[in-house]
Amino acid sequence: MLNAIFSDDMMLQCDSPVKVWGVDAPGQEISVELASDATKTTTKTTTGDDGKWLAILPPLTSGQTCEMRVNGSELQIVKNILIGDIWLCSGQSNMQFELKNADNAASEIASADFPEIRFFNVPLNASIQKQDKVEGK
Repeated sequence: MLNAIFSDDMMLQCDSPVKVWGVDAPGQEISVELASDATKTTTKTTTGDDGKWLAILPPLTSGQTCEMRVNGSELQIVKNILIGDIWLCSGQSNMQFELKNADNAASEIASADFPEIRFFNVPLNASIQKQDKVEGK
């Protein structure tokens, strides 16, 4: 099973190796295929004794839209993946402010035309320990 960060409408960083990970049964062979209209690449890996796995695909160029097929004990398909630059934003309480709560929200939302912006929201979950998986949508 893929980590929750891998979901429909996601974005992957361009010009950098693509790391994909998850958990399945120990010793399970995992196949990861990433395909666009221009390219198709596949890699295989096997889960460890703890069931964790990591697959690394070669870098992709910006602007492509892809589909990912991950086949292990079950098939998972992730659709409408955009390849581009990813910005990680954190640390400020105003980062949680939603446009729907702003002044003139209705007109701002109606005039917004940014179909390639993707947003992954991680709920607050403080921990001093490294976390193996992320929740979010």
